[in-house]
Amino acid sequence: MTVLHFTLPHQPNLGGLYVSQNAFRKVSGGKIVEIVSTRDTNKTEGDYKLQFWGLEFLDKRYGIPFGLSFPININQFFSELRSLDVSLIIIHSLFHYHAVIGYLFAKKYNIPYIFVPHGTLDPYVFSSNSLKKRLWLKLVGQSLIENASSVVVSTLKEKEKASEILKNVQVDVCSWGVEIPDLSETQSWRLEMRHKLGIDSETKILLFLGRINKMKRPLETALAFQALKPKGWKFIVVGYPENKELLSKINSKCDPNYITCYPPVEGQDKWKLLAASDAFVNLSYRENFGRSAIEAAALGLPTLISDGVDLYPDLEIASAAKIVHFNKNESLIDGLSEFLNLTPHELRKIGNNGRDLVFSKFTIESFENKLSEIINRYSVF
Repeated sequence: MTVLHFTLPHQPNLGGLYVSQNAFRKVSGGKIVEIVSTRDTNKTEGDYKLQFWGLEFLDKRYGIPFGLSFPININQFFSELRSLDVSLIIIHSLFHYHAVIGYLFAKKYNIPYIFVPHGTLDPYVFSSNSLKKRLWLKLVGQSLIENASSVVVSTLKEKEKASEILKNVQVDVCSWGVEIPDLSETQSWRLEMRHKLGIDSETKILLFLGRINKMKRPLETALAFQALKPKGWKFIVVGYPENKELLSKINSKCDPNYITCYPPVEGQDKWKLLAASDAFVNLSYRENFGRSAIEAAALGLPTLISDGVDLYPDLEIASAAKIVHFNKNESLIDGLSEFLNLTPHELRKIGNNGRDLVFSKFTIESFENKLSEIINRYSVF
């Protein structure tokens, strides 16, 4: 029996979504099914690929159904997938062809499916292209959601934000987990990575780690840091430049003595980077779960996040992070200033609380046990 995951083109520059989908695949032993452009088939990591052809300059988001793109050989593709003896379908994310194709496949062969929104039902998502997305939701999405065996969300906050859309739906909360390596060498990692970065041992590093796009506010955070000029601190921005114009603005508007951008890091290098840092910041408008914040907390880094990060209630209750409440009109620069002016003892306490929270609630083992239970509950054997 096979679990199929219908996803966006599966590649590392999707950041947390890519990591989460791989974690789902590992637990289920399933296969990734992706809907990809004819020009992108060699750039992605899916197990099965349905190609689409079209006027891609009109359809940059891989298949919001208002672009001019068309799947190729869909009946043959369905027959190939059907031969796998599928027990469950998991549809990751919304507003793209893969969700529609997964839904049609499930209906055609009467296969149960789970929908995982990955934050796509957050109200912030509808702040751009709102009419198009709401029409898509009315025509296709709401039916897809309501016919799912379950909608799996990563936090109670994600469920709460999407409550209007999910009011008639079975919802399961399954907190994502982080796979934490052996941390016994963190001190040597710190020295090694700081040497690579060219940052001396005395300077404290405030780290932004994630995709560089407007939603995550890296430019606003960098400009606020530059305005504050905190003594002894340097702000570094590390991640995939999803928006190259935004990356250029950060580089051009910020003094490299205070702010520096670096290429993305993966695997053990990511943990070495965290070990080399002294604090973590993510003041995003919206962050489904917030994996990087949890990874930072696992190393005991004091963390500053916004209330757009769906995990913030868990961290706030545990005193495991400082929170900037944008929904209460708290300002980014004031929140950053307050955080950077905490005493070493206060920062250390936040870091220790964060580490305790991660190891008690957000381990990969906890995630795998919960997800396995959900998959077994809804699969057809």
